Amino acid sequence: MASPAISHSICLIGESEIIQGLQLQIMEVAPTDASVLILGEAGVGKGTVARMIHGNSGRGPRDRMIEISCAAIHERLGESELFGHRAGAFVGADRAKPGLLQLAAGGTILLDGIGDLSPHMQAMLLAAIDQREFRPLGAQGPCPLSARFLASADLSLDEAIKDGRFREELFGRLTETSIFIPPLRERMEDVPLLVRHFLELYGKRLGRPGLRLPGGCLDKLMRHSWPGNVRELETVIRHFALKDNPNMIHGLLEA
Repeated sequence: MASPAISHSICLIGESEIIQGLQLQIMEVAPTDASVLILGEAGVGKGTVARMIHGNSGRGPRDRMIEISCAAIHERLGESELFGHRAGAFVGADRAKPGLLQLAAGGTILLDGIGDLSPHMQAMLLAAIDQREFRPLGAQGPCPLSARFLASADLSLDEAIKDGRFREELFGRLTETSIFIPPLRERMEDVPLLVRHFLELYGKRLGRPGLRLPGGCLDKLMRHSWPGNVRELETVIRHFALKDNPNMIHGLLEA
């Protein structure tokens, strides 16, 4: 079965049935306004899938995708980061500042690692999504919320919901549909294509076109279980490209 046409330059690398299935899911959901929860282990490419959804959504070049690391949102400053503030809203706020929700107006918001969002910010975000508006700190009136929401999480999110650490209502708002990305070890036939892609990528960046692995290295890569998934593979190839030392590959895989 031929892979569907992907109109955006960002894409998943591979020709396995898993990749073809993911591409079909992306192309089906991208043109809609549905919120999407992207699930998978660390390093599988959740951010890549989110950027593909945005890139194939039909939104214009001025409609931005804002990626928000939920683990990096400071508990006390998170409200200002997300919703913005007006001048004088608090000590040190000498000028107005738009929040990330405002900067993403008409575009897409990716809540990366949604399970790391604090309970306080979960409640505020849920209210904003329900009302489709938010109020910057110190503002007299609300601003419309017109962005589409994507969220990413690992598989521990179910446990967080059961334990009461993550609001089930917010989970429902962010999961009108979901996409699960299997780990790299379940699509090992894609490893040679990924290796070729990263060799070309870092060969160009380092001014070393035509960079190739020495004999035997690919077999070593094919026998590895890749607990860090595609990100781990990229790291291995990047280190090799920097040093051009096949022994480094063996060392990195055995570390």
